[in-house]
Amino acid sequence: DLIYKAPGVDRPLRMTDEQLAANQERTIYRDQLNKVAIAIRSIMEGIQRTQQALPERKTEGRVRSLSGGRLWVTVLGMMLLLTALGTYLWRTYKATESQTGLTKNTSVPNAIAVLPFTNLANDPAQEYFSDGITEQIITELAQLRNLKVIARTSVMKFKATTRSIKEIGQELNVTHVLEGSIRRYGDRIRITAQLIDVSDESHLWAADYDEPFGDILVIQDAVSARIAKTLEEKLTSDEISSLSSQQLTHPEAYEHYLKGIYIHDNYYFSSRKDEHMRQSEKEFRAALKLEPQYVLALAGLGDLYDSYYGQGNSVSYREKRDSLATLAYALDQRLWYTRLLKALTFYDAGDSRGDVSDSAFHYFKLAYQAAPNNTKVCDQFAIFFQRIGLWYDCLPFLNKSIELNPLETTALNWRGYAYSQLGQNTVAEVDFRRSIKIDQDAIDGYVGLAMVKVFRKEADSAAHYIERAKKINADDYLLQYAESIVIANRRDKRALAVNKNQYGLILLGMYKEAVEVLANDPTQYEFIRDNPFYEPLRDREDYKQMMSELKVSYEVNKQRFKFAPTSDD
Repeated sequence: DLIYKAPGVDRPLRMTDEQLAANQERTIYRDQLNKVAIAIRSIMEGIQRTQQALPERKTEGRVRSLSGGRLWVTVLGMMLLLTALGTYLWRTYKATESQTGLTKNTSVPNAIAVLPFTNLANDPAQEYFSDGITEQIITELAQLRNLKVIARTSVMKFKATTRSIKEIGQELNVTHVLEGSIRRYGDRIRITAQLIDVSDESHLWAADYDEPFGDILVIQDAVSARIAKTLEEKLTSDEISSLSSQQLTHPEAYEHYLKGIYIHDNYYFSSRKDEHMRQSEKEFRAALKLEPQYVLALAGLGDLYDSYYGQGNSVSYREKRDSLATLAYALDQRLWYTRLLKALTFYDAGDSRGDVSDSAFHYFKLAYQAAPNNTKVCDQFAIFFQRIGLWYDCLPFLNKSIELNPLETTALNWRGYAYSQLGQNTVAEVDFRRSIKIDQDAIDGYVGLAMVKVFRKEADSAAHYIERAKKINADDYLLQYAESIVIANRRDKRALAVNKNQYGLILLGMYKEAVEVLANDPTQYEFIRDNPFYEPLRDREDYKQMMSELKVSYEVNKQRFKFAPTSDD
């Protein structure tokens, strides 16, 4: 069971193979070294037992036995073998972990999941408030560099759960859990909170706040600060400052802000319906009517307009986004949200206006430095690198986003697509299968698996996943993209009517047309260079000319934009 069993494969199991169906023995990577060591020990014990049963053999008057010189040589040989094997496994592990992000971040000593606060009010309409407070505490804590904070999407899956703290902690890979409840009655609010150590489910501290509603932001900040001081030995002055919310003259503005965020995240983001956009917009505007310089509301409304414009709506919403971004950034240049929104304003005017100091890259970097554990920041930084064709630079941000949001499928599928386009289909398949395990209706997981299968020439399996995806959304663009490749794999030119792309053209033997398609998208340089699927084009002169031209802008971007999500950034 040290062997990975698959057609044409005979090699030691790698770390990334642990979850593959082809791993027939369900071998765990970290067990291999122990098994080899035990096997070698058994061999040595067997040699020793054999020697005890054999008569001594005399040669030239001297006794030679396996317990003497030969045994020493054998032991040395075994040690050398074990050392070589260990070195190989370690190198394989290190090469793999940087690509997949499957290892724990050892630079982060503590990790926390803030579970959804229980709404003790009898009014279900108050759910936005309890969920909103939960999200705001998560957002505040995500600004701390040395504290891993699980994102809202993943923790919301444990709302009203009956699972134990230890079970939740193990699934989310955290050391601590915060749980609590909220009840609003009249003009007062009561919040209870307790911080729990996952290892033994002991309470590190518990607090009960019963205050006027106008003190809600003070209470929220107090909870965040208490967590931070408990889990971190030392906070920087900037981190302490980041845990202090903008105080409002009209606390009702905070309610409107929470409603706006709640509708955007939970309704419009998934439905894309105009009615949900209008409802969210109405709440943000109500907040700003009460507090015209409320920075979070300005940024939240700008973020909503960015989402709406991104769905192909009027350019006027881009202009509204840019105006709000400028105002919010002027009011608070240190807030991660204003920095992030400022970065988005460059996407439709080129990625920079002049030099790199006034560019999308500059503001994304500032946003990350302000909130290094915020998944929205990580995702948007990944999009930036994707847009300029630096896919390997995009991957570390996706790795971190997945670590912080392990039960959400967007970044997971996105990473799977990146790996499949780079020709690393084994790793891509792991991501797509994990996505489907999290959400059986994750269409990108099925579409991604279809692409992986067709790249492997497994047409029947590819067609199966295409049909499964069609049951979810037959009009999905990426589904049509993948389906065209499956049809082209049968040498059927009707694939071009479904979607004309380089993969289908290559499968159909239309190499000239494939090069023409590739030449129009400079962001695919790394894909074209590293994916073996493009092998039929390598010797063509038009291909070589195209790659030479694409490489120029690629090398410029590679030198100009250098930033990675490490503990030193």
